[in-house]
Amino acid sequence: MMCLLYFPLFAAFFYECATQRNGFAIEGEAFVMECTFSSMTWYLGDTSITTDKEARIHSSGSELWFLPAFTKDSGNYTCVDSEDASIEVNTVTIYPRRESMCYHENILYSEIVGSLGSGKIYCPTFYNYWNASAPKWYKDCKKLHGSRYRTEENMLLIHDANINDTGKYTCQFTYRHGNRTLNVSATRGFRVDELHLRIPLTVLYPQPNEVIEVKIGLPKNLSCKAILGEGADLVATSFWENYVGKDPKRFVHFRHTWMEATKIQVTEAILQIKEVWKEDLGLNFTCYMANDMGYKRVNVTLREGPPTGNSNTLAGL
Repeated sequence: MMCLLYFPLFAAFFYECATQRNGFAIEGEAFVMECTFSSMTWYLGDTSITTDKEARIHSSGSELWFLPAFTKDSGNYTCVDSEDASIEVNTVTIYPRRESMCYHENILYSEIVGSLGSGKIYCPTFYNYWNASAPKWYKDCKKLHGSRYRTEENMLLIHDANINDTGKYTCQFTYRHGNRTLNVSATRGFRVDELHLRIPLTVLYPQPNEVIEVKIGLPKNLSCKAILGEGADLVATSFWENYVGKDPKRFVHFRHTWMEATKIQVTEAILQIKEVWKEDLGLNFTCYMANDMGYKRVNVTLREGPPTGNSNTLAGL
């Protein structure tokens, strides 16, 4: 908390106590800061920031945008509450980009500690940009490849994590603003602790590589269900691979996570196939289930069943 004398455009002096916040970015990238007031005006010194969205630096509601940010933009940006004239000072520091480095050591988000077996790393700024592209992930500035790595929105999942996975992880994505496409990145440390308490989730169904009988031309529901552990997890989810995006008319995805009366958290995902086609037979359908300590994936395949029986029974029930 700091106190300062604020001098607005209309030249009326008043003394206020101001909240201090900090923001950091790398030059050449898009950057946004948000004021905690809902109705306010942004200033740099005694000059108000334009609301023209075509301007490189502009305000939009409570947000202050740099598209892109340059080192010369570093400074104190003040937002003033329109209702009670409260002040919030946001100190912005834009660091120069360095060759061969994908991050700056002064801009590191909080470290995540994982355990042996699996790990999850979150891209901390992804949801600040509403039309962000799918992030690309790097470990110590080297792009990640291989089946051990899986991305889901802002999350990187590491299968069979071990101490060699400790390092600095950078997510890079793009943000579109009008006709412009700008880069955004964020970096945080990830460390695998062999002594870290591990509470793995328990898959109830399906069984790994289970074969499920279906009938061509009829609907079928594929379900995966897991116990996530006792108490609420920050990460508690289950989902099928994005078959919906491939054919939204045939595939519908539902998922639900709830707490039992015994305080056990459960998650379930259902992939509804409205009509099974012959080309679906033999394909791998993959379900992912995750809690705070890790994730598991289970593959199932379909085969044509006998002409009798109910093909709508949920897998695993």
